[in-house]
Amino acid sequence: MIHLIEPVRPEKLQWQLVSKLAAKRAMTDHDDWCLVMSQRLSMLNSKAADFLAESLVAMSSTCLSPGMSEAPDAYRSLSPGMSEAPDAYRSLSPGMSEASEVYGSHALPSPSPMHDIQIQLGPRRKRSKYITNSCSECRLKKRKCSNVRPCAMCIVTGTGAVCQSESETAPFYTIIRGTHEALFQDARDQEIALDSLRQACLQVGVNIAMVRGQWELGLNASRVFKAFKILPLDLKLAIDEAIDTVKSAVLGSPRVLPGDLDAVRRMQDCGRLSHDLRLDEDSEGSSSRGWGGVGEWFDDAASNARWGHGRWVSMEFDSEDLAHCRRLRLGDEVAELLGYDAGEMLSRHSNHEMLLQVSEYEMLVAAIESLFHSLDREVTWYSRVTRPQRGPDEAQKGATQSVLYLRCTQHKAFDHAGRQKGYVITMDMATAEAFQRYKNGYLPPSMRMSAPEKNVEEAVGREAIVYMRKSQTAGAEKLSFLTEVVRRRTRDLKLS
Repeated sequence: MIHLIEPVRPEKLQWQLVSKLAAKRAMTDHDDWCLVMSQRLSMLNSKAADFLAESLVAMSSTCLSPGMSEAPDAYRSLSPGMSEAPDAYRSLSPGMSEASEVYGSHALPSPSPMHDIQIQLGPRRKRSKYITNSCSECRLKKRKCSNVRPCAMCIVTGTGAVCQSESETAPFYTIIRGTHEALFQDARDQEIALDSLRQACLQVGVNIAMVRGQWELGLNASRVFKAFKILPLDLKLAIDEAIDTVKSAVLGSPRVLPGDLDAVRRMQDCGRLSHDLRLDEDSEGSSSRGWGGVGEWFDDAASNARWGHGRWVSMEFDSEDLAHCRRLRLGDEVAELLGYDAGEMLSRHSNHEMLLQVSEYEMLVAAIESLFHSLDREVTWYSRVTRPQRGPDEAQKGATQSVLYLRCTQHKAFDHAGRQKGYVITMDMATAEAFQRYKNGYLPPSMRMSAPEKNVEEAVGREAIVYMRKSQTAGAEKLSFLTEVVRRRTRDLKLS
């Protein structure tokens, strides 16, 4: 009997090749993650062992008897620097040495050093199991609350406005003043909210410098956390290295006075990295030195006459503590440009419910672009925004989507010491080709195009981070290329 061999289809071969490649990349990513976690665990164990050895030395020195001058070999082996560590357990009972001489060395068993040190330390305190003042959302979902308003978990999940409304002292983030201006809370309430943001960043493993700028503009932080917390490990490490490089460049600059180091460190801990290291240079219009003093620059910069249009958003920091904000002002046209009413936009900003219909990958690219221009006076990025647009016969046609291509420029304002004291973001209309040229710099060569895709909703869906992580072909290639871009620009920043 002759068996006919069925020919293998090219589509099946291609699918098998893609599956093997995806499995190989997944294994490589997992191996790299295990290697990095192993190194971090080894470093943590080493630090814990050194700390324990130093604690034993300090503890045993307090129990040293007057007649003792040498330590047993067990204590010398704990740490290389402990050559003269005292014998702690002999000092627990003053008469133990005399009893050993009378009854012999085997009459009394030598207690364990670790056991006696635990006697010196006393019993450990039990950790409390419950938070007495949990918010309603955390009680409903049975999760640990950080006991502040808004709590860290509500910021991560996007229910910060509900959590904030339970506060009796600060019911709102900001105080709306007119139709185009809002004042922020006092320093104490802002510090509470900022501390919640720090805890939320620690829980999800996202650097606060990647979130702070979007959070203070009223964007929903939960969407940022949802996208950035599942980034590949190598990309997260590359971004953290870039942030540390910017911090070191500012703190190590001779232009930063020693008296300003504490203020600069506090701003960096709160996610503000921008600093002007070119104090001797004067750029017309790019620095606040041409705008007047601390109180004058904001009124001059936050006006339609300054920019020739009303498509701008201005933010002023608190002069007493630059880590906090003082007031926000909107241009006459920016709310309508983004599809909001002016009052609605201020209300959404106060509750951190601003929603911009942009892809998560483009949002990540904009954050990285701002990061590498932290030491510049201006930073420009392009954005593609979709907004609902209603036609003349709304009952028949319903809502349709319109696409806007914007060229956004952040003009930073600095004080006499080079510390940032505010900024203005202007928005100009751009073409689709200009947007695509900007985006091509963050895409692999095989994915670069001359014009963006026509189906915007499908393109935005494919650029969700969770979709890109699941896709082991195009999505993984994009994120891998972005990692190399961040590493290359970090090396250039170190050499500059």
